[in-house]
Amino acid sequence: MSLDLIQEFARLLQELHEHCQDIRGTVVATQDGFILSASGELDNDTAAATAVHLTEVAEQHLSLLRSARCIDQIVWTDNSIWYITRLADEYILMALAESTCTPGMLRLVSRNIDDAVRTLLGHARAEVESLNQATTEA
Repeated sequence: MSLDLIQEFARLLQELHEHCQDIRGTVVATQDGFILSASGELDNDTAAATAVHLTEVAEQHLSLLRSARCIDQIVWTDNSIWYITRLADEYILMALAESTCTPGMLRLVSRNIDDAVRTLLGHARAEVESLNQATTEA
């Protein structure tokens, strides 16, 4: 993954924190559980792996009742709210917020970055295709 793309993910997470002051940490993970970008209390490899694991476990258990793909989930704990969602069907975003955070707001500001991620990935793919074409033509 290019450095520019990683910097853009970092910028998007910063915007997420600016839109919702109650967010204490965020992490974006690859499908394999590797950290792509993170901030605050979730700036670690364990958070990235946990985001993917929680998504996989939810899907496995829900599939016992009905075939389902987990798109997003909200978990309330005694002192916080966790929000986990897929970004562009390729990455997992997990956000940790204060228990006073409005869950709808947390979901809204987190889901809003999905479009930005899709656009970023589209540009990155176009750049790779352009480079491949230039290499093939040379």
